[in-house]
Amino acid sequence: PGGTIIKARALLGLNREDEALDVLTKHVRVQPSDAGSLELLTRIYVRRGDWASATDAARRLNAVPPFNRNNTLLLAEAAFRSGNVGVGRAASARLLQSNVKANDILAVLQIWADYWQSPQRLQDAKSFASSAAGTDQRLVYAAFLSREGSPADAVRLTAANAGLPVVAENAEANAVLADAL
Repeated sequence: PGGTIIKARALLGLNREDEALDVLTKHVRVQPSDAGSLELLTRIYVRRGDWASATDAARRLNAVPPFNRNNTLLLAEAAFRSGNVGVGRAASARLLQSNVKANDILAVLQIWADYWQSPQRLQDAKSFASSAAGTDQRLVYAAFLSREGSPADAVRLTAANAGLPVVAENAEANAVLADAL
């Protein structure tokens, strides 16, 4: 696998991208669990703007253990950009577990904002917010809902945590609530 990646990178360096794709494609057909080759293959498709192929390669990459957050984010983005909403939603759901960090939620929601314009994204955000483990997570969803056209839902998510006097513990909730209002 290492030799294949080196050869593909050398071909890329010589501006022989088609040959590098051919080498990697043949290799992952024989070695479907070679994560390094699948990742490079996916990155080449992304650079080309071939989102359907990038989605396919990223889906195969995500099937290789262990779980990798960045690979799953790449799959979600490629899927939404290729119009494969079902795969994008499934990848998003894999990332948006109830105990996920707020920054990870923000990364997924940014992909949704940039590449998925369906009203379904607001429904999904509300659903994930209702199962979020903590206030920080709910506030990320609330800010997204407020920005993307559902401020009433953002108010419902933040009202219990916002209030006077404003102190460090409720400052962000107050800010999100104020923005939603």
